[in-house]
Order: sequence, then C-alpha cells, then structure tokens
Amino acid sequence: MSYAAYKMKHWPTGIEHCAAGFITHRPSDAAAFSAPAAGPAASSSGADSDADSSAAAARRRLGPTPNLVVAAANVLEVYAVRAEAAPAAEDGAGGASAAFDGILGARLELVCHYRLHGNIESMAVLSDGAENRRDSIALAFRDAKITCLEFDDAIHGLRTSSMHCFEGPEWQHLKRGRESFAWGPVIKSDPLGRCGAALIYGLQMAILKAAQ
Repeated sequence: MSYAAYKMKHWPTGIEHCAAGFITHRPSDAAAFSAPAAGPAASSSGADSDADSSAAAARRRLGPTPNLVVAAANVLEVYAVRAEAAPAAEDGAGGASAAFDGILGARLELVCHYRLHGNIESMAVLSDGAENRRDSIALAFRDAKITCLEFDDAIHGLRTSSMHCFEGPEWQHLKRGRESFAWGPVIKSDPLGRCGAALIYGLQMAILKAAQ
C-alpha cells in the first residue's frame, strides 16, 4: 500500500485576490446611512445652510457592511467588517475629530477559513444588485476549472453551488495544440449579475449564465 502525505512548512502570507460583497447577509440588512430628523424651518438662508451642514455632519453609517473576501494561494477567508459609528454632535459642538465618514473605528472578524486543494488563480463576486439576495463567490483554478460558492446558514460556512470544468478530450480543441500556459484562467462578473465570463487557455472565453 502506498500513500502521499505532506506538511505545510510556510503558510501563504501575501494576499493575491481581494473582493467585497454581501456574502453572509443581504444588502437589505444593511442601512447605508441614517439621517437625523429635520428641525424646524429657519427664517434666513444662512440658517438653512447651517442646518443642512449640521444634518450632513450628523449622518451615521449604521448596520452591517459588505464582507471582505481574500485569497492567498490555496487559502480562502471571509471576513465581516464591524464598524463603530461616531457619536452625533450636540448643541452645535463639533463631532469627534477622529471620526472618518461617520465611523469612529472598524475591525475585521473572521467568518470562515478554508484551505483548498489548488491555488486560486482568479476570484470574482457575483451580484445581481437585488436587495433581498446574497452574493456568490466565483473561483477559477488551473487549467480551466470554475467553482461557485455561497453562504449557508445551516453550516455557517460556504457550500458549493456549481462546478464547471473545461478540461478533458471534449475540450481539447480549445488548447490549440498547446499543453502549458503562462497564466491561469481569469474570471469576471457582470455588474448586473446576468452572467460570468472566464478567459481560459490564454485566448478562449467561456460565458456562464447566472441561475438562481
């Protein structure tokens, strides 16, 4: 009996791919900004401009923000961004000087971590812009493999929703006689979520129609 074994001596430390998307929650769960209630109408234009500037300064970023998805070699990680809103200004006092765009501080919280069986060549987030649906993650591997992942609440992690392979005898003509390529497949997503496109074998393009 024979078997193969290996031990990871040096884990990948450099981030090769990075993307943002609503993976663990829906966009409808996130309130981008919350404006304070308007005060009584002012009598002069100067007072109106002061009220408008005060209202703009008092806006706060609330709710969850898009997830951060990073890939390093064969490691895939999904983070949740936890932001701390700055306190509102009161009685004409200025807001916190350390606040940036209404956020006083932020931190990353690891949601899930996976060590895959191959290096990730390209990554994209599939989103159709709908407020009540989550986004999906598309990964590309050598030589022409594509995998789509989505978050599952039951396991509190990612699960495979579809797999696509353009290798084997039926796809041999796409190589045009070549056996090696300088780079792996590159995948991109349509901003409207209608499809995904992958550039494989150097100059061959595969279009994948999005399905619910």
